[in-house]
Formats: sequence, structure tokens, C-alpha cells
Amino acid sequence: MATSLVLLGLIRRRAELAGEMAKLRRRIGALQIDLRALDHCLIMWGCTSPETIKPIEKRGPRRSINVTAFILDTLRDSETPLPSAELATMLMRHLGIPGRDDVTVRRHVLVVLGGLRSLRKRGLVMDSADGWMISDE
Repeated sequence: MATSLVLLGLIRRRAELAGEMAKLRRRIGALQIDLRALDHCLIMWGCTSPETIKPIEKRGPRRSINVTAFILDTLRDSETPLPSAELATMLMRHLGIPGRDDVTVRRHVLVVLGGLRSLRKRGLVMDSADGWMISDE
């Protein structure tokens, strides 16, 4: 019985993936038609080789966040002090940033450190040997 449920689940997942691929193929086909139409317009306007135009890959929408508010909320919810690197990792997770490469983490650590310094100047957080925490004042 368990084998048949597993098999049915695998068959269903394969069908879902095949459906997603078919949908993407249709979308690519529509984009190719639009691209050919634009190429014809460019040729009419004097561009002799529109296929040499370098493609631009758009980034996804950027989510803005109040970093200091995020830090304060996170430190309030934490029972122990948190290191800045851990706060940066939590911020990345909150923003849905999958990258775990050093450059991305380092960039977010710098953002978090800037927010922590600002909060420390206002007396809202303090640092210790174990990390950052809400100020007792």
C-alpha cells in the first residue's frame, strides 16, 4: 500500500513538473514572437543587426525594510544576545535571500552593523562579548 502511495505521489509530481515546463515553453514562444516583431521594427528604423543587442536581465522586485526596526524586534524576541552575523543571516532569511556566499553575507553584516551602531548611539541596544541585546536603560 505504501509503495503505491509513493508511486502515485511521484507520478503526480512528474505531471506537475511537465505541466510547468509546457507553460514555460508557451511563454518562451510568445516572447520569441515579440522579439522578432521588435527586431523587424528596429531594422525598419535603421538598426542593421538587432540580434547583437546585449540582453538585460531584470532583477526581481526589491523589498524595502526598516533594518533598525527588524533588529529591535529580533533582539526583543531573543532570550540571549545575538551576534551581528546571526542578525544578518536572520535578515537575509526574512527578505527571502537564498545566497549564502561570503559577499552577500558580508554585505548584509555591514548593513546590520550600521543599524546596530545607530541603535547603540540612541541607547536602545548594547553589545557584549556574546553579541547584541536590548539595552537595560
